Parts: sequence; structure tokens; C-alpha cells
Amino acid sequence: MNIEELEQKLRGLLKGEFASLHISFNDSSALNYVSVEKFETEFSSADADDWISEEERQKGYASNSKWSVQWYPDTPIGSYCVAASTLVGALEAALALTPTRPNEDGSDSTAQSK
Repeated sequence: MNIEELEQKLRGLLKGEFASLHISFNDSSALNYVSVEKFETEFSSADADDWISEEERQKGYASNSKWSVQWYPDTPIGSYCVAASTLVGALEAALALTPTRPNEDGSDSTAQSK
């Protein structure tokens, strides 16, 4: 898959006029100068439940890597978030979690150009 195809697939997660998507790496732990594991086990971390599996959590702790994809599909309120130890794992989980949404006219939202 090339970058343009990835962009189309990610746009398929979004439908609303005010939809948004964020990709981050070690977003919370790096800001606090601690490892991913330490941040999630010693600090209050609401995003510790975003891991796609316990195996991915352990891989992330071992490699100090947490890739997160968070998106608001319709409006700035109500979001999905997934995390994995690799960018590929996080993107695959995000794309698998929410199917492509049809536009109001029934066409595929990935065909939309913005």
C-alpha cells in the first residue's frame, strides 16, 4: 500500500465535517521523561486501556514504543483510540475497527476528495 492508498483508507474512518484523526508515538510517557511502562503503571493513565492486546502491551513495554491512532469520526465529540507497539499494528487495528462509512449519497467515503 502506498501513501495515497493509506490516506484514502484513513479518510474512510472519517465522515463528519468536523472529523479528525491523530497519530502519536509515546505521546504521554515522553512528555514526562519516563518509559511507556512506568507511565502506565505508576502514573494515572486513562489511555492504558487503548492497547489492542495484552501481547502488544508487553511488546510496547519491552521496546518502549506506543503508537496510538485516535479519531473522531463524525464530530469533535466521541472518539476511538487504539494503540500498538508498531505503527503498522496501530494502523491495521484502526482500519479494522471501523468499516468504511458510506456518504449520504451512498458513495464510498474513501472516494471523497478534500
